[in-house]
Amino acid sequence: MCYLCILTKLATLFKFGNLTQRFVSVYNVYMPYADKEKAKEYQRQYHLNNWSKRKAKHQDWKRKRRAGLAIWLKSYKENLMCVVCSESHIACLDFHHTNANEKEGTVANMISEGYSLKTIIKEIDKCVVLCKNCHAKQHYKVNLGA
Repeated sequence: MCYLCILTKLATLFKFGNLTQRFVSVYNVYMPYADKEKAKEYQRQYHLNNWSKRKAKHQDWKRKRRAGLAIWLKSYKENLMCVVCSESHIACLDFHHTNANEKEGTVANMISEGYSLKTIIKEIDKCVVLCKNCHAKQHYKVNLGA
């Protein structure tokens, strides 16, 4: 029986959820919600009702993604050096935006917030590599006009 139109239909018209689950979800393949607002409300309620089940897994996925991005950034920095003084230790290197108007965010924040690798590389392309000392001196010159 279709739970949308309450009509009895052939079983081949339905897709069945994972049979190993305790409750099997059944939905009609050929009859989506006719009322889009009803469909939207159903999806919202489903998300709210099941979020607690997925929350821990989602947080674990985000944590692993951020850790993977941090490892990628460390390996990326291994081949870089400061354009001013040639410092190459990865802990000392920063990305300095040459044009602040094009800046979407800092690379470090993008890593910690889990942005896509494509977006992070796009942001790095807008930067020059400076060590922390040269970076501080650069901002000192810009801010004080010295």
